Amino acid sequence: MRVQRIPEFVTWLLKETPGWSAESVAVFLTNGRRRDVAISSPVPLHFVYITACGVPAGPAQLREDIYSLVDGS
Repeated sequence: MRVQRIPEFVTWLLKETPGWSAESVAVFLTNGRRRDVAISSPVPLHFVYITACGVPAGPAQLREDIYSLVDGS
């Protein structure tokens, strides 16, 4: 999974978790260490694995299933 704008994303995830302001997130992200944090409000996630896509001005583009998740049925 690719995540962009990590400081903003972490700040949003922890917005209701005491002790995790945008400033404290920014400071923590500079130390290079890992820390597991229980968030106050869980966020439901939905992952989609796509091996094909279409573009308006061209044909469908098929990609290799590099994780072997598509069984072909």
